[in-house]
Amino acid sequence: MKLVIVESPGKINTIKRYLPDDFAVIASVGHIMQIPTKGLNINIEDGSFMPNIEVMPGKEDVVKNIRDMSSVAEEVFICSDLDREGEKIALDISNLISDKSKLRRSVFNEITKKAVTKAISNPRPLDINMVNSQIARQVLDRLIGYIVSPMVWDKVPGGKSAGRVQSVALRIVADRELEIEAFKIEKFWDIPVKFKIEDKEVLGIVQTKDKNRFLDKESADNAKKAIGSKATVKTVDTKRGKRNPPSPFDTADLQSSASAMFGWASEKTMEVAQSLYEKGACTYHRTDSYVVSEDAAKVCSDWIKEKYGEQYVPKKATVHKEKGITQDAHECIRPTSLYSDDWTANEMNEDDKKLLKLIKARFIASQMENMEVEKTNIIAESGEYNILVEGQSVIFDGWSKVWKSDSKEVFLPVIKEGNELDIIEVQVKIHETRPPDRYNDGTLVKKMKKEGIGRPSTWATAVKSLCDRGYVTIEGKNFVLSDLGRNVYFFLMKEFESFFMDIKFTSKVEEELDKIEKGKSKKLDVIKSFYESLDNIVHKERNQIFADIFG
Repeated sequence: MKLVIVESPGKINTIKRYLPDDFAVIASVGHIMQIPTKGLNINIEDGSFMPNIEVMPGKEDVVKNIRDMSSVAEEVFICSDLDREGEKIALDISNLISDKSKLRRSVFNEITKKAVTKAISNPRPLDINMVNSQIARQVLDRLIGYIVSPMVWDKVPGGKSAGRVQSVALRIVADRELEIEAFKIEKFWDIPVKFKIEDKEVLGIVQTKDKNRFLDKESADNAKKAIGSKATVKTVDTKRGKRNPPSPFDTADLQSSASAMFGWASEKTMEVAQSLYEKGACTYHRTDSYVVSEDAAKVCSDWIKEKYGEQYVPKKATVHKEKGITQDAHECIRPTSLYSDDWTANEMNEDDKKLLKLIKARFIASQMENMEVEKTNIIAESGEYNILVEGQSVIFDGWSKVWKSDSKEVFLPVIKEGNELDIIEVQVKIHETRPPDRYNDGTLVKKMKKEGIGRPSTWATAVKSLCDRGYVTIEGKNFVLSDLGRNVYFFLMKEFESFFMDIKFTSKVEEELDKIEKGKSKKLDVIKSFYESLDNIVHKERNQIFADIFG
């Protein structure tokens, strides 16, 4: 008997279908080991900074089953997920098995027959750099959680906790809330002009140096009076442009789109994506990569040609580049099949279908030809003022055939320089400046990704923790800073603004974790540097408390 160990029980039946009968498949049900919940449990005194670990409560039977099944297996394939967390789980499982010669580490990016059989046929060594990166993350998170959180409890009534990623997410929300509160509403005016051209009404706007705005009503009224009943066309500028297709989904983009389109929280999006992955319907869903395998790109290209025609297939393969550092050499999130419905043998609920349809459309669009538009800008003169008329038409829809574009078509009649246009209406309209929007689940994740805060496996958890701890409330879809969240924010900014509350510092820590994974930084050096900075700040705080008490 050969044994395959995966993380989730939901994968077992799907994987079993692709393996010979002499394979058994069991699940670790996620992590089997943990840092004990009581106490810091990081070995600071000996300078190793290694965490103490124990079998997770409730996982004793799982651990026993892994040991028992492994003892009688000829080979043991550890197929936990292919990210850092999965690599750490693989290490913990391997430590349960005495005969190391049996061990094989196999990973797959999708649960299909081809991917699973290839992974089993091509095991690789355990990646100790990935493990070290995950251990470093656990240690840094524990240091903040167990050293800073008691300070929050002591200083902020009702304060629940601090967290290395959670608290920076709180800062992002709080900074925006303060920006909104400080915002001063200002009035401005503009002058829309309506033309009648060949029985078609066309809108224009009076141009100014201040983004076509008048900053006082008197100026706007005077401008309106100066505009006559006719306007002469000065220039007609027509340009063609191309709009690149959207990237395929990574984790942040998927969470943001599901939030905008379905109103889903990041946590729900990841639960549904996990379900699709386990059923073999999509690739691994925790990724910050836009990479598409050559095979998948070729299949998609053929599908597009068959469905829409050769003109929709780019002459050169589309490559979407992710900005910044990506954590792993994963693929993007894409459907595992465009043709067959092998995965539909597993029951799908309505949420599964909705999200898979979204993933499929985005992936196909990402591999299609550019959209081509023609933009026309007309400047017409009336009195001393220029009036801008803008038109846009789609010459070739390209990728927008399957993914909605924000390009709006405005068709204009044929207009030439020197033409005289009839003005049928001139208005003065008042507007007010608006403060920036509050963050919602999707836009907060996008902001965290942009700033380099957290990674695909941590975004949903960090956002959820803000709600669970009462640091934000939700109005509509938007996060509103609560009084408790405000108090925690001000305390943490006072004590740790230049440390883990600094967005750039926290982003740099994420980069250091990436470097550990790539073997370019040492785990101990990163942890020690972080701890020394934290210890200095905590000692200053304690000394200040002592001085306040004893004078």
